[in-house]
Amino acid sequence: MQASSLHLLLRILQILSLIALLGSGAAFAGAASAKSFNTKAAPGPLRRAAIVSPLLQAQMARLLNRSRGRFNEQLAGPEITVIVRSHHDVSRAIEQLGGTLVADIRGKVIATRLPLSKVSDLAGTTSVSRLDADQRLHPALDQSIAEIRAAQAWSHTDSSGMPLKGSHVLVGIVDSGIDYHNPDFKNPDGSTRIKFIWDQSLDGQAPNGFDFGYECDAASINDGSCPEKDTDGHGTHVTGIAAGNGAATGGRESGVAPKADIIMVKSSLKTSDVMAAWQYLLDKSSQLNEPIAINNSFGGMMSPHNGSSDLDLAADDLAGP
Repeated sequence: MQASSLHLLLRILQILSLIALLGSGAAFAGAASAKSFNTKAAPGPLRRAAIVSPLLQAQMARLLNRSRGRFNEQLAGPEITVIVRSHHDVSRAIEQLGGTLVADIRGKVIATRLPLSKVSDLAGTTSVSRLDADQRLHPALDQSIAEIRAAQAWSHTDSSGMPLKGSHVLVGIVDSGIDYHNPDFKNPDGSTRIKFIWDQSLDGQAPNGFDFGYECDAASINDGSCPEKDTDGHGTHVTGIAAGNGAATGGRESGVAPKADIIMVKSSLKTSDVMAAWQYLLDKSSQLNEPIAINNSFGGMMSPHNGSSDLDLAADDLAGP
């Protein structure tokens, strides 16, 4: 076949693939060259009325377009992270499609990485009701300690006569990280108040039950070997408001729970990473036998604001009635 004819065929196949993708939310399983394209391998239309969100369809289209010419029939093709909403647990079906579970909230809301070519099969799986994009959320802290009248709570005491300032309680933060050298997060003897840091952006020391990220314990925080850094500053700011003890300002400016223990999850703030962070924090609460309050100072505009988003449902299920 002459080069001009081959080029024309390739362009036609690309256009047809993109039309099918945008029209049904399905990704072609075929490769990106005329040599490796196999129409028999391409999945057909969705077999049921599972909703594929417009944002996910757009992400799929961009990924398919970027991948043209860079994978063939010997490779699985590019992967995409998908948030799956289902009536029953479909984790086994996801794994059979070659997907990797990132987070699984009791089978009802699942974050998975899977081949782009398998999204249509996942959408056609029994019990799957919706597929959403892995959204990047944004920090959105705009409140201060004075507005919530924390000082009024401090005037009360617990059963041991201590002021209600967070003793023996965990404050979990999902954010941009933390400057663990800040005096606000240290005890009077200089040791850290931070029990754990899970940096989801680094590799090398994943927490138990997860396959990504780098976990630091109090020992590595105290000796300065923990590699986590808050290059944004938002997470440090938020943690200071939630649990800073005021040491950095001579006691003038402290957080809401200045006696609390702290756990930080440095996150990309994608839906899947936030879900995993929540699971991690609740696991730590159980291990340390301390109640936990989890702070999430971020948000987005790509989901309904009526409590029905994937994260809303996951949070409701984790928090319980």
